[in-house]
Amino acid sequence: MIKLQSCLICLVVTLLGAQAAPTELTGEGSNGDSVAPNPYQELLLNEYRSACMKMSGSEAGYLKTVSAFRPATMCFVESEGVAEFMLAIRQNGSTKEARTAIIDRYFPALNRSLECFNDIVEGAAMCSGDDLSVSKEIYSKMMTNYLELLCKDGGQFVFDFQKEEVQLCVSNIVRQADHCKMYDNMFKKPISQFKERECRILKQSKKCLKDLADRCQEISVMDVFNAAYNPIEEASKCNQV
Repeated sequence: MIKLQSCLICLVVTLLGAQAAPTELTGEGSNGDSVAPNPYQELLLNEYRSACMKMSGSEAGYLKTVSAFRPATMCFVESEGVAEFMLAIRQNGSTKEARTAIIDRYFPALNRSLECFNDIVEGAAMCSGDDLSVSKEIYSKMMTNYLELLCKDGGQFVFDFQKEEVQLCVSNIVRQADHCKMYDNMFKKPISQFKERECRILKQSKKCLKDLADRCQEISVMDVFNAAYNPIEEASKCNQV
């Protein structure tokens, strides 16, 4: 389960965070050119496919998730309020303070636009091996958390994430995170059926990832993991153990 969650976390950050975020926040030009693929995307995709097969016995969820990224991105950009937000950022977002005010104004519209990612959420839920309604709620909360993270502090996280030294640090974390998932084979239960033992394993994995994330001093990588772990802990009641 941790392998599945970790892969999806990084996929969302690299694919959603880098591509679906408004270009004015990512530093792209205004000509609509797509972001160059991150060097570890292929690795993450392969890991996610493997984890999906392991948890659900099928790659259907993986295929639905991956095929949904491009249309979800287009839907997001074309959603009501998003174009106005992007224009406001382009014309008046030269400072962090100005961007913060603009984000605060348009955040409700951005939040509504998360419906564009329903197919991604459903694909991830299909991979989970859990009840679809439970998994959808978990992943929907994750998406909301990611949006809040991308908009936090005037979009500073997005700016920082594009820095070469941050990309290198994050890619190193991804490569070294396998030992944090040493308990993969112990997760035989869906999240909704977690007991004390699974919660203990979840917390151990989270601490292991935090130790790795703390190496990236330029950016709070753990915020990315927390955006996903917190809904899992809430749904499993592990935050009460």
